[in-house]
Amino acid sequence: MELDATTTNTTNTNTTEIGFDADISQLMHLIINSFYSKKEIFLRELMSNASDALEKVRYESLTEKSVLDSESNLRIRVWVDSENKTLVIEDTGIGMTRNDLVHSLGTIARSGTKQFLENLSLNKDTKSSADVEQIGQFGVGFYSSYLVADNVKLYTKHNNDVEYVWESTSNKTYTIAVNETPKLTRGTQIHLSIKDDQQDYLNINTVKETIKRYTEFINYPIEVLETKEVEVDDEDTTTDKEVASSEDDGVEGVSPSDEPLIEDLKDDGVEGVSPSSKKVKKMVEEWTLLNEQKPLWCRKPEDISQEEYHNFYKKAMNEHSDPLCYKHFHTEGQLE
Repeated sequence: MELDATTTNTTNTNTTEIGFDADISQLMHLIINSFYSKKEIFLRELMSNASDALEKVRYESLTEKSVLDSESNLRIRVWVDSENKTLVIEDTGIGMTRNDLVHSLGTIARSGTKQFLENLSLNKDTKSSADVEQIGQFGVGFYSSYLVADNVKLYTKHNNDVEYVWESTSNKTYTIAVNETPKLTRGTQIHLSIKDDQQDYLNINTVKETIKRYTEFINYPIEVLETKEVEVDDEDTTTDKEVASSEDDGVEGVSPSDEPLIEDLKDDGVEGVSPSSKKVKKMVEEWTLLNEQKPLWCRKPEDISQEEYHNFYKKAMNEHSDPLCYKHFHTEGQLE
């Protein structure tokens, strides 16, 4: 992608509007309307980008441990904001500077955009897996967001830099602004405003299953925020008992434990059952780890079955037959 020579300052003095060129407008149209045979692939692309960002900061930390001072927990988190109809994906990776936003995120195959478009035009009627794989090779996976979203807002913060907000509706321009009230310590947070005909991606169960299907081999924790029904103590009933107990304590010779209280019988109807044991159902939000199983290359060979090796080969290589052979090894040094 090449940027227009001119940029326009919007009403917000911190916001700059930057124009895409004609090639990018055409590319957007192809990505959204004809490139992907499966719209759900956007999650694979965004999760892969998050994993790459985490790997970059981990690599930097090998020689400069202080890069993790701002955020030492390397992970990916995903949740649904039902009120605003957005899907949010957050990582604690390396984050992006303004220069990165313009020349990396805002640049699609800068040296080969026309070739990329030519390849797409040749294969646009082909619904093969090769078409899907091709997009990652040209670094345009981020824009697969527009398969399901009509607006994308991205918050990002690199160490020792301000937080920036990148936003676009996939039209001819995007904006970059400084966020005066930062959300992040380090990393990137993407908000996808889901289209009306793609509301399935506001269902956290759909999101979970899609992530499991496409990101089985990511080596960083992937957590999803779920709403679950749990049983908790009925606090109101417990309070009633405490009040009743304090009243009876003042009567000589009568201990609250000697006989059931009137309040006990009234609430439970069963003698000897303490109200404090009553449970009520409550909806709570909690983070669920999706990828508890480590990738094969992060496990010891003796802990992996032949079937697991074969399944990994078939899935990674898009093959149906078993591999002829396999070799599992690792080397150690500054990197492992």
